[in-house]
Amino acid sequence: MLRRIRRRIRPLVCWHLSEPRVAIEPDKLRVGFRYGMGSWSTVVSIDLRVWLVAKEPNVVALEFEGMHAGALPISSQSLLENASQTARRHDIDPTWYRHNGHPVLLLRFQAGRSRPTFQLQQFELHAGVLSIAGHSLDTTPQARVGSDRQDLAE
Repeated sequence: MLRRIRRRIRPLVCWHLSEPRVAIEPDKLRVGFRYGMGSWSTVVSIDLRVWLVAKEPNVVALEFEGMHAGALPISSQSLLENASQTARRHDIDPTWYRHNGHPVLLLRFQAGRSRPTFQLQQFELHAGVLSIAGHSLDTTPQARVGSDRQDLAE
């Protein structure tokens, strides 16, 4: 009996995301997607303020200003936990804190390395444009050859 109930509930619990959308506005990122299937679906929207943290190398901050399922605000706890797990799998150290009542995720890139291979210098959002700039700190011969080729191509 318990197995039969689990089998029926499992499809309802699994994430089903579709129709993703991203809007880039000055200093904001709006992400939306359809969550669920058929008549048991809704549009989820997430409003993020994004910036490169001053005086902290390779740290990007994401402030979750709002999360909604349709017109209803939703709790961000499960999304925050999933974001942290995903970041850790990609050598990004996630740290959470609250700012103005909103959860903020700090993403520290290459946190596990004693010598990072790059330095982020710019992370800006403008209407429809995401601009990321940085430079390589990698001193291996392969890195120099690759950067020389890139400079010649420009």
